[in-house]
Amino acid sequence: MIMGMLKTYIEEQAESKKLSVTEWMQKRIDEIPFCKIATHVGKFSHPDAKVTICDTSDSPCKGYVATSNSAHDTDVSVNAAYMGTAKLLFDNLLEDGHTVFFHVVTGSSLVEEEFKALHLDEALYHTFKERVLQCSRPSFPDTTDGLLKQVYFPIGANAYHLLTVMPSSSVLLKLKEKVKQLDEQRKQCREAGADYDELWDLTAISFGGTKPQNISYLNSANGGTAYLLPSLPPVLSGRQVRKPKRNFFRESLSFRNYKYIFKELHVLFKADRNNKQIRDAVRAHIEQLISQAMMAAYALRREGEGWSGDGAYASLPLHQKIWLDTQYALQRKEDEWREELSADFGRWVIRTYEYILKKERCTLGDGEMRFFKHEFRDELDKAVRCE
Repeated sequence: MIMGMLKTYIEEQAESKKLSVTEWMQKRIDEIPFCKIATHVGKFSHPDAKVTICDTSDSPCKGYVATSNSAHDTDVSVNAAYMGTAKLLFDNLLEDGHTVFFHVVTGSSLVEEEFKALHLDEALYHTFKERVLQCSRPSFPDTTDGLLKQVYFPIGANAYHLLTVMPSSSVLLKLKEKVKQLDEQRKQCREAGADYDELWDLTAISFGGTKPQNISYLNSANGGTAYLLPSLPPVLSGRQVRKPKRNFFRESLSFRNYKYIFKELHVLFKADRNNKQIRDAVRAHIEQLISQAMMAAYALRREGEGWSGDGAYASLPLHQKIWLDTQYALQRKEDEWREELSADFGRWVIRTYEYILKKERCTLGDGEMRFFKHEFRDELDKAVRCE
């Protein structure tokens, strides 16, 4: 039985307030209704805003970062005077790493066992449980708060929605946790001489000044600071795409630039499951590779009409010249070259994957080849129709 930490915490808190355990716990129970669980807290936008939202939707929001498809912790909008109650519910006070709130809401008997170990009245636990369950079912606000910024979102001629934009404090502060984990991994990898990922140009932002507890529970737990990722246009270099002499995919697309994509594909290829989520993830990564190939091709088209006629490019296949050189623009409406080019892409994906993963690679066969060809051909046909 995992027990002890919660019992010790309650005893120490009661003693520090010069209260009996029963008195201290009754005070916490009385304060639970003032704790509003949330994923979006209005105070992050304006310190006097009262509105909160708890997003419990399970919409996948494909292609977007959303609360519903991101790992996040529950936040609590609470007055600083009741922060002790929020900590009791949401601090990690149990050895299994879960919170008191989690155990009560999921029907675990662990917290009840701790109450018994403290010789608390059984009725007190049931009151505590009832209040926690009520807290776990927040109502959605009917109106916004006039202190929050609003935007007009057009939905048709002379029609619009007036929207309140609220940042997700749960996702924002989970990001900070991930950044700290990444930083720790970076230090360990540097010491071991291993590869590592790094985030550049982070901006620290403060909420609540010297009193972060006035904003929310998670804000207080994180010292009132969070990180913002850079949202800036890319800095483009003047370096030209390498003109291919024999094969566009091998010569103009450096596998080093896409190594991370192939490693992520490898994780998906190894997955025991073959469900829609896995297939969609594979498709999304292949679409990234197709997008990069398309951009490189458009860059080569800017080299000037007829560049591939130079003797240095005599070994470049005609179907690739049709795609890359504007001299062949009229031939792009034909079909045969597209099929050959799509096959080139499929072979490049498989061979590059095998080269990067070496002995760890999964075996890719005709089924994967057909899939890669189909995805590329579909995007290529769309591009040709738009020319």
